[in-house]
Amino acid sequence: MPKPKTSQKQPIKASKFTPTKKKQIFQTSTDPESEDEVEEADSSEDEVLPKITLTERKGDLFAAPPNTLLVHACNCVGSWNAGIALAFQKNYPQAYAVYQAHCASRTPNSLLSTCLIIPPQSGAQYRHWIACLFTSRKYGRGKDSKEAILDSTDSALQDMLEQFEELKKKPKGVWMCKINSGSFKVPWMQTKKLIEALTFKGGLHIEIVDPK
Repeated sequence: MPKPKTSQKQPIKASKFTPTKKKQIFQTSTDPESEDEVEEADSSEDEVLPKITLTERKGDLFAAPPNTLLVHACNCVGSWNAGIALAFQKNYPQAYAVYQAHCASRTPNSLLSTCLIIPPQSGAQYRHWIACLFTSRKYGRGKDSKEAILDSTDSALQDMLEQFEELKKKPKGVWMCKINSGSFKVPWMQTKKLIEALTFKGGLHIEIVDPK
């Protein structure tokens, strides 16, 4: 009598799955020096940069000491023909030419929310740096809305601070008029609040100088 066939189980093949190693974020160590290094790395990531400080006073912006950076708000079409911008044009004709050339080589949309820093020009009567904050595309009736100007001002100031930090030879101080409050008709307190919220590595003090 033939023997009944017995079913043979096929051996289970080993899975090719290889467990992935979990990325270690922290390494435990009994070495106190290693623990100090970890703590220092954490503290650097959590470092809080100091906010920009302001001082307001009446005076002549153009009486700033030599090599001071003077900051004002500009349109993006190459015009310094009104308000304090007109005074900049008269006092710094070489810088005005640099500003006009900069505007002529770019579109208003590409300039908006940026900053142009012009170093002291040779032969100029006043040895000042000039920071042009592009806060409105146009001027007069064509100027941007108050909300848009404030938004552009925030970005332009941050661009200015980034450029300022990268300068190898930095200005000796920063003076600013009450930007946007003249021809652009933006209340100064709104712009001031925006500036005071900015931070800068190592700290930065800005003198607000206004004739009124």
